[in-house]
Amino acid sequence: MVRGLFVVFGLLEIGSLISIAINGLVPGSVIGMLLMFIGLQTKVIKPEWVAATANALTGNMALFFVPAGVGIMVAFDVLAKSWHEILFISLVSTICVIAAVGLTQQWMERRRR
Repeated sequence: MVRGLFVVFGLLEIGSLISIAINGLVPGSVIGMLLMFIGLQTKVIKPEWVAATANALTGNMALFFVPAGVGIMVAFDVLAKSWHEILFISLVSTICVIAAVGLTQQWMERRRR
């Protein structure tokens, strides 16, 4: 478990440093996840090293939503003024994502045949 924590948080820190180096163009957590993916795919990182840590983190995922909920409540006055714009943007972006995923899946299935 200690090795897994070291790997996960080490990659998060490396991702954060890369993010700082590129002026925050991509968040450090996203870069860290990409590094983890690449490490697992290239077998530089063995799945058993991070399995226990990953299970512990995903088992307590609800705790990670508390800061986001607090942030929403802090900005509640802004949300109350702009709720209709936020709702419209959320609906349009959801439809775009569903369409993009559907089209990509169809393209991949045609390509596979």
